[in-house]
Amino acid sequence: MLDALFSPENKFWMFVAKVADMFFLQCLWLICCIPIVTAGASTAALWKCLNLLARDQEGKPFSDFCKAFKKSFRTATKVWLTQLAAIVFLAADAFACLSMTKAGQFPQVMMFLLGVVTVLAVAVVIISFWLYPLAGVYTHFGWKKVLSNSVYLTLRHLPHTLSCTLLLISSFVVCYYFPKALVLLPILVCYLCAKVTVWIFSHYPNPSDETQNQDPET
Repeated sequence: MLDALFSPENKFWMFVAKVADMFFLQCLWLICCIPIVTAGASTAALWKCLNLLARDQEGKPFSDFCKAFKKSFRTATKVWLTQLAAIVFLAADAFACLSMTKAGQFPQVMMFLLGVVTVLAVAVVIISFWLYPLAGVYTHFGWKKVLSNSVYLTLRHLPHTLSCTLLLISSFVVCYYFPKALVLLPILVCYLCAKVTVWIFSHYPNPSDETQNQDPET
């Protein structure tokens, strides 16, 4: 009985090992995000490793992360800089609209424009859910194809995308009020979302098959 209890094949210890791997990946992701410019590649590598964990594929978290980081660096960095530019642009527009509204300059027009900016910001947040899973898993994609396929997957799988996005946002809200939850909650939620992306990616060509050059739009 003791042999079964402490066996590496015991489901409890397998779960503990998986959680430990996720915590390690979270720390590794955070360290690699420190230079800011590498945040895109770091996030793509994290999603790739979570994809492997979600498929119960055994591996070495550190080497898998480094390998994914290197493979997706160019594409993920371009995606990240594009996303960052969009965020800065929308934030600047929102600030300008609010400032002009408070100053009494064309208040109705500014409020309308602020509404448009808000809708665009929400769209960017929702579409962003697919950016790094695609960049991390479909490493042969260019950054433009990652962006276009993110839009496609958002529209094609809108209920799943909205659910995962809200779940991620909710986890960060919880962490804001309960900082200790930062230790594991975000990565556990990301793992659950990775389960969803694995299921959705299973309906498309396997990116590990070098003979497949199709993308999720086909």
